Formats: sequence, structure tokens, C-alpha cells
Amino acid sequence: MRFAPHSLRVRFQNLAGRVSMDLRAVQNLELLPQYSGGGGGGGGGGSAVDIASQLNFLFAAPEDLQRAGGGPSAKRGVRKRSSAACLFDLFPCRTGGGARSLRNSLLQPLSDPQTLQSRLDMVALLLADESAYFSLCELLPQFSDLDRVSAAMVQIPRAPSPRTTAAQIGLLLTLGNSIALLPRLLAVVNALAGQARAQQARSEGAPAAARAGQQ
Repeated sequence: MRFAPHSLRVRFQNLAGRVSMDLRAVQNLELLPQYSGGGGGGGGGGSAVDIASQLNFLFAAPEDLQRAGGGPSAKRGVRKRSSAACLFDLFPCRTGGGARSLRNSLLQPLSDPQTLQSRLDMVALLLADESAYFSLCELLPQFSDLDRVSAAMVQIPRAPSPRTTAAQIGLLLTLGNSIALLPRLLAVVNALAGQARAQQARSEGAPAAARAGQQ
């Protein structure tokens, strides 16, 4: 696999503000689907095959995460999935990027109180504004998996052919369709941001008004 010059940027990101979860903790807390390797079972066997099956899910592609079975396909060498539910199954995602973000959030949950509170505030805004919520539910599935599209666009085919050229043109069209949706998405996000600023101003003004009244 070759990439176009100056198209990749490698960035180290530490775990500041997050909790690190090892594989055993992920299994015991039932965060992600469990897979049996034929020897030790999904949660307690700990065989090399079981661990490999779990790791395959941790790095699975979005379409594997969102398939009906909830995990990687058998043709990739992953063992049979357990029928037991897990936390990942409770939050179906609208996009492949959302599935990856959810998986990362479960494997490395946030621990910074300020970040957690800001996310809770945004959830409260969406619950209070049904129009914005349903607009996002309608818009997000129409976006392509931009992470995968951008990664594929900077790859240089080993042997250029009409087929690879057609694939690149298809990627450009897919990207164009997603870009065309951005103004609608931006309008919803800006409306939510305005509500968040107004709510913050009210919360900051209430203590000031109370102090003024006491004086």
C-alpha cells in the first residue's frame, strides 16, 4: 500500500482525560460482543484464539460493527459470536465513524469532568429540541464514511487501470455528495451552539443577579 506524498500525518495522543481498559476488563464488563474460540468460551476462557477473536473485533471495520450480527464476519477468521447482549449493542450508530467513536469511547472512557459535563449538556439540548434531533437522525445516515473515503483517495494504486480510475472517480462523487450536505448539517449545529451559549449565559447570570440582590 502506497500513499501520496505529504498526505499522511501521524499524531501521538496520550490517554490524558481517559481511562485505559485492558482486554480482560472489556470482557468482564461486557462492553463489546464476545466471541468464542471453541475452547474456553467468550468471557472466561482467555485462550489465544479467544483473545485473537476479541482483538479482531476491536479493530473491525465499521460495516462489520454495524452488521446484523454485530461483529466481524466469519470469513475473516473470527469465531462465533455469543448471543449475550453487550453495551455496544444498546447504542446503534447512524454512521461508520459513529460506530468507531462509540467503540473508542467504551474502550477508553472519558474521565475529565468538564468534558463529560459538556457532552451531557449537549444530550440535554438534543432531548429538549426534537426538531434538531430528528434533523440529525435524517442527515447523518446520508453521509459517507469520510474517514475511509479520504484514506482511499490518498492511496496510490500499484497497477493503475480503468477499474482503479473508476473507483477513484466514485470516491470523488461520494465525497461531493457528503460536502453538499454540510450546509444543512452546519445549520443544525449552529442552532444547537446558539442554544448552548444562551443556556450558559443564563446559568452565569443567575448567580450574579443573586449577588446583586443581596447587596
